[in-house]
Amino acid sequence: MANEKVVLTKEQAAAIEFVRKAPEKESIITAHIEMGSSGWTSATLAPLNDMLPDKLLRAVYEGYEEADE
Repeated sequence: MANEKVVLTKEQAAAIEFVRKAPEKESIITAHIEMGSSGWTSATLAPLNDMLPDKLLRAVYEGYEEADE
């Protein structure tokens, strides 16, 4: 189970791709942790609200799968 990829919505996957490509990736991750994962107001990152830091880190660094809709 430890190696299973996290499952994300289409919107969350788009936000994760933005984070993965951002030059300030570490700053975004730090902000997510400091805000308690509920403070994103930009349309780009808002889908990450309520995502636990562990899930965010795994999605950014280990990959993810998109949920079937």
